[in-house]
Amino acid sequence: MKKKKSSYSDKGYIYPSKKYYALTFNDFPNLKQYDQLQFHLKDKDNTYEIYGLAGVKLFRNNFENCYELMDTIELELDNALKSATKEKYPRKESWTGKGYITSIYYWYDNLSSINIACEDWSKESKIPDGLAVSIVTASMQSWINSQ
Repeated sequence: MKKKKSSYSDKGYIYPSKKYYALTFNDFPNLKQYDQLQFHLKDKDNTYEIYGLAGVKLFRNNFENCYELMDTIELELDNALKSATKEKYPRKESWTGKGYITSIYYWYDNLSSINIACEDWSKESKIPDGLAVSIVTASMQSWINSQ
């Protein structure tokens, strides 16, 4: 894990604060639905406990298709996550100022969440556009909300 963490120029620190970082893995030949898997870990935690997990489908040249897939996944999650509180967030500028995010959150009472997000990034961000389906623990979600 330490080697993978160091393989990115940003060392996986994708958030304004460096309390958590993300490891993103590509090239899963048997993974059909997503192009990347992303694991969110806490900085300086040598147990490597996973606080968030995301599947990412890239939309490099056809971002408009992201919303179609988001709608499909939303219907599936509506049926599967009946005990969660659903909230939709319209397109808004990301915390980095380098892109826009449209998201749907399924909240649980303890603040853990499952969410779908279409992420439309600027060219200078060097982040590929895509759809992320994420599961986030209550502790990490609380931290994200405080940013």
